[in-house]
Amino acid sequence: MTTDAFGVPLLSVRGLTKVFPVRAGHHKKMVPVVEGVSFDIMGGESLGLVGESGCGKTTVGRTIVGLYERDGGEVLLHGKKTSKSGDKALSKSVQMVFQDPYTSLDPRQTIADILAEPLRLQKVAPKSQWRRLAGEAVERVGLEADCLDRYPFSLSGGQRQRIAIARALISNPSLVICDEAVSALDVSVQAQVLNMLAELQAQTGVAYLFISHDLAVVRHLCTRIVVMYLGHIVEAASTDELFSQPLHPYVEALLSAVPEPDPRRARSKHRIVLEGELPALTSLPRGCIFCTRCPYATERCRQERPELQEHRPGHLCACLRADELQLVGA
Repeated sequence: MTTDAFGVPLLSVRGLTKVFPVRAGHHKKMVPVVEGVSFDIMGGESLGLVGESGCGKTTVGRTIVGLYERDGGEVLLHGKKTSKSGDKALSKSVQMVFQDPYTSLDPRQTIADILAEPLRLQKVAPKSQWRRLAGEAVERVGLEADCLDRYPFSLSGGQRQRIAIARALISNPSLVICDEAVSALDVSVQAQVLNMLAELQAQTGVAYLFISHDLAVVRHLCTRIVVMYLGHIVEAASTDELFSQPLHPYVEALLSAVPEPDPRRARSKHRIVLEGELPALTSLPRGCIFCTRCPYATERCRQERPELQEHRPGHLCACLRADELQLVGA
């Protein structure tokens, strides 16, 4: 894992596990939705966490901030362990932007009240300064200060998401977890919000954990990417290397689905359609969790579970055949 000049990441996730009860027939079974997830985030960097819907990436984000109590593993902030359900140091340093801008803001509060809430809860500034700080926060995300007395229903989806980002940034956190923060927005608005996030990072030095199912969006913002499948990390690498030299067959399939803006390249691009059954979390394969859909799976893959290992400097992969397969990048 990457470290800063002092050897201590901003946030370290070690063996994170989250279990939920799932009904199996007439009985309930405790199933790990996230199992053994580990990664580091450095100050000022953007890390992408991607995968299909249901792979556990949102659960990772919510468990980090304490919305879910973790069932295993550790979350360290500046090298210090945090409690299972979150603590004051974590809530002050790590904020979250949720997917749906229409439900993440209280419709009964004005924008000024919404932005003042984290200031009140974290006692960042006296009440006399709340409105001034709220005005600065909305201007920082490209809105006018006169929106402070308006209610969320009077704003567009893009404006609401900007307010949600302003709320996350107003207490000057070190890390913002963006959970599908642009997926509910139109493509043109997505680009505006992504550019705004990049500008805010350049201005403030804030780090991002950007959770998304869209590799094209993550490529625009993130310098490193972690890919999840059925609650496990299957590959992690720098953005450039992941797109050009993927090691895991699942990642190769994801990259083949990334839209190609060049019509000539789009016509020649080979789309990989995964076949086979997606296993239930209650009955994962004995071996590789991807073996039921992998076009390269062997009998060994069906019997032996691969570990996440470093196959190239800084490039991790959980695939028994990673060193022999010649996979195609985007």
